[in-house]
Amino acid sequence: MENARRIAQDPAVLEAGRQHLAKFSVPDPYQRDGVALWLRIFENGLDEVIRCLLDRTPQGDYARETAPSFGALPVRARARLAVAASTPLPDMEGH
Repeated sequence: MENARRIAQDPAVLEAGRQHLAKFSVPDPYQRDGVALWLRIFENGLDEVIRCLLDRTPQGDYARETAPSFGALPVRARARLAVAASTPLPDMEGH
């Protein structure tokens, strides 16, 4: 979700993903399927990239698992995510 938000705010982040895919993923034969998927996603533009990053289906899961790096998250975003990850979920027993 954070990468989708960053891309929506600054489409230049999208270019970082394209460059990462070309430099690190394309040459790796083990990433062939993920590379093919992301090349198609990038061809369809900004809205498609955001849609795929937010998609809550098995296809969306695969897109996120194979997504190229869109660059390091800003310090504030990393701090928010760290707090969220360390916050216990409410007890759902009996609900």
